[in-house]
Amino acid sequence: MSLETRRLYTLIKGLVGMLEAIGMNTLAMLQSRLLITTFEIGHAMYPAAYISAGANVQAAVAMGASASSSADLPKAFPDPGIAEEARQTWRGIVITNRYASLESGAGHSGSLVRSIEAICGNNGSKDLSQMDPFTKMAYSSLLLDQVLAHIHERTSQQEFRRAEAMQILHSLTLFLASFEGEGNALKTLLDSSLAIGRSAMLEVLEFGSKVEPQDNEYCVQASLNILTSLTHEIAHGARAVTTDSAALETLSVFIPHCIYKAAIVCLHDAKVSKDSNLKLRIQPLKDILGYIGLRWGAAKYYVEKIEQEQNKINL
Repeated sequence: MSLETRRLYTLIKGLVGMLEAIGMNTLAMLQSRLLITTFEIGHAMYPAAYISAGANVQAAVAMGASASSSADLPKAFPDPGIAEEARQTWRGIVITNRYASLESGAGHSGSLVRSIEAICGNNGSKDLSQMDPFTKMAYSSLLLDQVLAHIHERTSQQEFRRAEAMQILHSLTLFLASFEGEGNALKTLLDSSLAIGRSAMLEVLEFGSKVEPQDNEYCVQASLNILTSLTHEIAHGARAVTTDSAALETLSVFIPHCIYKAAIVCLHDAKVSKDSNLKLRIQPLKDILGYIGLRWGAAKYYVEKIEQEQNKINL
């Protein structure tokens, strides 16, 4: 991030704080907060992004933008157009809050007052095929939140956790399958919903592959098999993309994590990485992240983390 950009960010952040201090809380200001949080996520500015994401939730709740149904929104926003704008803004707040939880390592995002499930319906393939892109993105963030809750919330009920894991895997598998046949590698890489879904799948599979094998042999092996397939799929997509494509400049802040996670899984798990030349498999992932890093600092940060892990194993 350039010094000029850093100064502009600091100025805008201070302005929002000043307006908040005098009691201003409008929809336009809420949208400004959301843009700032997205910027912070894109440049891996933690804990600032995680704190901002949580503050956005509280600001939206105070304004009434988090109304649990379309019937309640007009109470806070009588104009139908403004009410719809508020609803979409709340979706964006929920998505960034959940993603910030993933990136910050702080576990799942907790109660967000309203469940996105009410918007998305059930997770059947018919519903998935009928979702618009933003709704699909909200649904993928819901799956991510379920994954983070499963990983970070401990319980002594082993059978419940196994059943919960299988349900999450089933939902994620259906979700990722809904993208099959949607175009070339570049188009696939550009899809934020798919990227968030892949991040969720990689997180839960990595967790599942490391659980105690006693009475869980099938789950562990299934996790490893799917993990291997998914990391190969992401690496293949990265190799097929040329960095001179103008479309890469439009990559959203939600794209880099799944690419980074695929590389880390390959480096850490010998059962997943059976290639004789692991370096050749990792390099396309680093190349894509390096290019995205020209726009978003988080990708550059991920490249540095991958290289640190490579140095540890002399790769």
